[in-house]
Amino acid sequence: MQFIDLNLQNDQLITQALKIGFSKVKKAKIIPLNSGSDLNLVNSKELISIESTNSQLLRDCIRQKKPVLCNPLFAPNFYKDIGLIREAASQETVFEIPISEFLKTNFVYRAKLINQTRNFISRCMKLKAKFVFTSRAVDLLGLKSPQEIIAIASTLFSLTKQQSEFSISTRPEKMLEYLR
Repeated sequence: MQFIDLNLQNDQLITQALKIGFSKVKKAKIIPLNSGSDLNLVNSKELISIESTNSQLLRDCIRQKKPVLCNPLFAPNFYKDIGLIREAASQETVFEIPISEFLKTNFVYRAKLINQTRNFISRCMKLKAKFVFTSRAVDLLGLKSPQEIIAIASTLFSLTKQQSEFSISTRPEKMLEYLR
C-alpha cells in the first residue's frame, strides 16, 4: 500500500518522510481566507489547502467547485457545521485533518479539539464527505510515520484501521489524479 502525505510544510523533511514509509509527499499551498477577495487566490491547477475562521468563506470557496483541501479546524463550531460538510460532500473538496494541530495544542484544549474532530469525522462519514489526514510537519518532531498516523486516527477518532489507511493512501491518490 502506498501512503501519501498531501501537506508536508518543510521541504527539508521530504527525504526523511520517504524513509519512514511515505511513497509520495506533497506540499500544499496554504491559503488563509480572511475576506471574499481571498477566494480569487484559489487556483484549481495546484494543490492548495484553504483555512479560515469564517465557515461561510469556506463554503463560498467550496461552492466555486475548486478542488481543494479544506482545513475546517479554525472555524468556530466546525464540528457542528452540517452545511459545510454537505457542501464539501457535493463537490470535489476533501477535508484536511492536520495531525500537527493536535500536537501543538495543550492540556484541555487538545482534548476539546480531539472530541470536536471526532464528532466532525463522524458527521463526514454519515454524509459521505471526503477527508484525509496530513502531517503539516514543519520540523522533525511533527513528522509522523504512516503507521503512527493510522494509529492516531484509529484511536482518537474511532476509525477502523482500513478507514484510517484509506485516508492516507487511496483518498490522497484520487485527489492527485483529479488534479492532473
